[in-house]
Amino acid sequence: MFPVKTSIALRVAGLDRIKFNLIVHSGFYECAPETTEGSARLFEENDVVALVVFGDLLGVGILPRFAGPMACELRELLEAAPGFGGKYAFPLENDGKGAIVSEGDDPTAPPRISITIDVKAVREHVAREIAEHF
Repeated sequence: MFPVKTSIALRVAGLDRIKFNLIVHSGFYECAPETTEGSARLFEENDVVALVVFGDLLGVGILPRFAGPMACELRELLEAAPGFGGKYAFPLENDGKGAIVSEGDDPTAPPRISITIDVKAVREHVAREIAEHF
């Protein structure tokens, strides 16, 4: 199933190719797979998961300059912890890094406001979309 070409990854993430290329060129999405002129980017599963999160963040109004580093931070976690399927939270009230969230965490502890990514749900979405449409 993996790697997949850029066109497939972008369709799964709901992103426009031209907009994506502009964002990458502007340096806002630094974890895009490398490519050389004339060759397509190839996306592994973690790349597509991060790209879906990036697309979702853009979809709720997060600017590319903030959404890109958030998605790339998540991608780094996915590379460091293969198979991770938990939740990862990004605080909104400071410039802090994200953190893994457990079900038993105290919801009143900082950060009070965060964006939480359900990595298992994103992985399932990616697998389902690729299996059904490609």
